[in-house]
Amino acid sequence: MILNHFRRFTQASLSRKLSTEHIRYRDHTPVMLNEVIKHLNPQDNELYIDMTFGAGGHSRKILESADCRLITLDRDPTAYEKAMNFAEEYPNRVTPLLGRFSELPTLLKEKGISQSSIDGILFDFGCSSMQLDTGERGFSISKNGLLDMRMDAGRNADQITAREVLATANENELYKIFKIYGEEKKAAKIAQTIIHARYMIKNIDTTHELVDVVNSCCPDEVRLDKLQRPQSNATKIQNQPVISFKLDST
Repeated sequence: MILNHFRRFTQASLSRKLSTEHIRYRDHTPVMLNEVIKHLNPQDNELYIDMTFGAGGHSRKILESADCRLITLDRDPTAYEKAMNFAEEYPNRVTPLLGRFSELPTLLKEKGISQSSIDGILFDFGCSSMQLDTGERGFSISKNGLLDMRMDAGRNADQITAREVLATANENELYKIFKIYGEEKKAAKIAQTIIHARYMIKNIDTTHELVDVVNSCCPDEVRLDKLQRPQSNATKIQNQPVISFKLDST
């Protein structure tokens, strides 16, 4: 297998602690929200783009700070649906868009919006709490689920899942994923353990199974993410930025 294509994701967290505790979804309050708005300095009658809408924390603050207009962009259909509801709260002020960063020029053109009319752009890289805390998305083991981890949630058919990566990548490819993109000190050990588990036991299909494998080679190592959730070396299947991998056969 050859690792031949990379697509940018955002950081997500897999806890290494086998917990059955469920985390309820809640609106996420962005870190340093007031500082971000201070530097963006929204003004009346101006147009801004929130390039990573997520749960809408930044977008709401922007619209509350000035009588301005806002374009929201997100590649996640769940976030887009939330943005559509958000637009109803602020009539004639919000234009929700579904797509990747690279698709923005086309999306703006379709809406008849000139790029020169944009007064400010905001990026907040990282997975939203609603992605991290939804089991079926495969980003967190708060609720066990299949290893999906696609930011587009299957919207693009050419984007493979983390489950497929773990089932097809060879040891060197896994090492590169963890070492280069995850900056993981134990990348070689983790990659080797995943390969051994795959051939001696079964493919790794769920978040709990991945954590079990990582625990077996990285015991007694508990870290917390920014939301104070247990985090482990299992996060290195996804990184900052997390990478979605497309693997082709030689």
